[in-house]
This record gives sequence, structure tokens and C-alpha cells, in this order.
Amino acid sequence: MSIKTISEQNNYTAIDLGNLADLGNYEHKGPDGKLFCTGKVFLKDAIKSTGSQISYNLLLPGQGAPFFHSHTQNEEVYCFISGNGEYQVGETVFPIKEGSVVRVGTNTSHSLKNTGSAPLIFLCIQNKEGSLSDERDGVIEQTEPKFSK
Repeated sequence: MSIKTISEQNNYTAIDLGNLADLGNYEHKGPDGKLFCTGKVFLKDAIKSTGSQISYNLLLPGQGAPFFHSHTQNEEVYCFISGNGEYQVGETVFPIKEGSVVRVGTNTSHSLKNTGSAPLIFLCIQNKEGSLSDERDGVIEQTEPKFSK
């Protein structure tokens, strides 16, 4: 599978990953070029992000993340799109499903597993912890809509 650029200019990039059900066809390779896992695609480089790392992920039934991990500077937000599973933070395990959202702060060991009968699809967003200075910085513009319908 490959990421396709839909539209791009200096101040934005739009991409197409394909159908989410096909995420399992993506391969994530380690720094040594060897296959690390399937069902994971990182977007930072593809969308030219300067402030976050985002990945789409798919775990098959019974499959878990390949390891527990933590981050020293970045928090992660997991947004679950479909499926069911369990999430473990430290020693605490809790259920996750479509619509669940989990934020994990720095220096916190965590992992997850698909305990359901269908693929578990989720988005993981990684940002520097404490970096959001003002979530109200949006400006309403007077741009005229040019949508087709």
C-alpha cells in the first residue's frame, strides 16, 4: 500500500491512505530496514507535520501491540474507530471500543490488545506534553465556499 497525495501547497497537504479496512497491508520498518510490524502507517512525513506524529493502526483479533512503551517528552492520544479491546496503563487494564479515547502522559508504560472478533482500528496522535498554549487561537475567515455541491 502507498499513501497518495490528493492536494498540496506550501501551507497544507492532503493525502489518501485508502480504505481503513486495508490498513493491515501497510508495513512499518525499523531504522535497520527490517519489517517491524504490519497494520501501522505514520503520517508525519507524508503530511509534512511540524508539531505532531500521527499514525493509523489496525490490530487483528487476538493481536496486541508488539511491546509496552512510554515517551519522555510526548503524550499520546488514542482514538478508537472500530473494534474492541483492552488497554493497559501501568498495572491498570480497562476496555476500549469504537468511540473510546485514551490520553497517556509522559513516562507512563502502556500497551493495548484486540480482544474482539473484528479488527481494532485506531488513530494515535503524539504531541509534546504541555505544548498547547491557547486552544482558542482560531480565526473565523470570510472565504467564499467553492464546494461542488
